[in-house]
Amino acid sequence: MTAVLILTMIPGVVLAQTSAETTSGTTIQEIVTMAINKSPILQRQQEYIDMIRALPQPGEGFIDFDELKAQLADPEGVHLGLSQIAQLENIREMQVKRSETLAQAKITYQNLKKELIGEVMEKITTVNSLANRYHGRSELQDFLQERKTSLEKQVRAGVEQPSTLFDLEERIMNLQVELKNVQEQLRTVKLETALSYGGEWWEDMLVLLDQL
Repeated sequence: MTAVLILTMIPGVVLAQTSAETTSGTTIQEIVTMAINKSPILQRQQEYIDMIRALPQPGEGFIDFDELKAQLADPEGVHLGLSQIAQLENIREMQVKRSETLAQAKITYQNLKKELIGEVMEKITTVNSLANRYHGRSELQDFLQERKTSLEKQVRAGVEQPSTLFDLEERIMNLQVELKNVQEQLRTVKLETALSYGGEWWEDMLVLLDQL
């Protein structure tokens, strides 16, 4: 996977992408969106925000706010006792506290979301890095196999020493072992990522990870 250049925005993260990798960029967006939608931590925080929003306004049911606003708009018509003023101050403080609590809950949600996106993007980077390594080693193996075929002919013709062929065969064998290890690492990282961030959609996320 080559480096991405055109910037594509998804909530909370900027992704780089070339026009030739539009599909890859879309896949990354789908993975991140799925992780956000299936995050139990974000779901709980959103439920907390919804709960705050659903609470009745302080003083609701006890004070006619429309009437109070009308009175305050006409200072000459305002006739409030000390107890009413104290009650209004208390309600005002509760309203401010409620607004602050809601604002902080939203900030917490965004911070959690940003952290989650960072984790997922780090996993995606690891997947791409391993995939690049695998493809690079695979291409090298193909090249060495072609080199081996040519070298075998040269050894039979007496142009090259057999030891040269043995060294190349050993290198190819070591490369095959490395390829298997990288392939296993790649499979493990994809599976761990899908299980950790995909929820019940982990199989769908695994499919998307295979498309990177």
